[in-house]
Amino acid sequence: MQKLLTDNLPTSLNCVYFTNSGTEATEGAMKLAKTGKPAAAKMIAFNKSYHGSTQGALSLMGDEYWRNAF
Repeated sequence: MQKLLTDNLPTSLNCVYFTNSGTEATEGAMKLAKTGKPAAAKMIAFNKSYHGSTQGALSLMGDEYWRNAF
């Protein structure tokens, strides 16, 4: 599975990290974005979607329903 994914990615993206949940994927993406240049780090989130219950994942969500639950 990893080889299939990396074979279809740009050459600069040559590794895969599997997670147990969307929350872990979201938190991992946020950490990865922080390792780059601060001005270039941008996060994209889907409107009216659930990205996880951690503080980081909740901070990305635009839907007040999920943020107010916590």
